[in-house]
Amino acid sequence: MAPGMAWLWLVLGGLFEVGFTTCLRNADGFRNLPWTLGFLVSVGLSMLLLEWAARVIPMGTAYAIWTGIGALGTVIVGIIFYAEPATPVRLLLILGFLLATLPVASHLLARAAVREGGLAQAVDAAEFVSNTDWDGTPD
Repeated sequence: MAPGMAWLWLVLGGLFEVGFTTCLRNADGFRNLPWTLGFLVSVGLSMLLLEWAARVIPMGTAYAIWTGIGALGTVIVGIIFYAEPATPVRLLLILGFLLATLPVASHLLARAAVREGGLAQAVDAAEFVSNTDWDGTPD
């Protein structure tokens, strides 16, 4: 599987995690059948997509980002749809999550793209330039 697809599966899995936490909130102890079915489908898809992503992305990284997407999304859904408080502390924690995880994800995605050849020519050119003397001959 291409690294880009793994990241897509991971993000979708995280979004399904938001779906299952939202469904769980409305399932009423699993007595509300539509919300219970939504929960079961969402949790199954979320776990499946996490497993697919973890075939390419290191499990620790995949799990951290998957849970982060779920936690962040659940907080946002709570604030928007359930009138949960948007306190400065909550908003700072959301910002902290984004600042902590986005660089990790972008770094791993860039490294994977280089390994897959997406940026290989650019890297080869940069290495050639850095290993070439001013007169144009390789070191």
